[in-house]
Amino acid sequence: MRMDILGLGKAVDLVRDMLAPVGQSASEVWNGLIGDRVTYWRVRNFLRYQPMLAEEASRLGLKLNPSRIPEKYAFAWFEEASKQDEEELQILFARLLARAANGDSEASPDRRLIDILARLTTDRCAALSENVFRPAISELRSIC
Repeated sequence: MRMDILGLGKAVDLVRDMLAPVGQSASEVWNGLIGDRVTYWRVRNFLRYQPMLAEEASRLGLKLNPSRIPEKYAFAWFEEASKQDEEELQILFARLLARAANGDSEASPDRRLIDILARLTTDRCAALSENVFRPAISELRSIC
């Protein structure tokens, strides 16, 4: 039995409920041709985060507290994180959510950080280390 540490299963249910009223014929065509495969791919990607979150929290000495994550942030995180199938980027997304769930002030729930990660490629991700990534985020925050 999988534990839903951050309660993101509710976000998945919410998205499914929101999409249900979409026009039946267009929705059925989409689901039949593409939607089911896309949904499967995104859910498969999302399920890989559970152990990564626990591992990152343990590695960083963080205590996960889902109540510290605003719903807008959690939804934006889920939207982008479920599109990632490259492990390097998934680890960064897991680290970002773990820090937000810990209440880490440097990784406070700022949706701009999600947007930055969503635009990275694996090559660019490999070129960044925590020593480079963290100061860049701080600099970005100071000018935004």
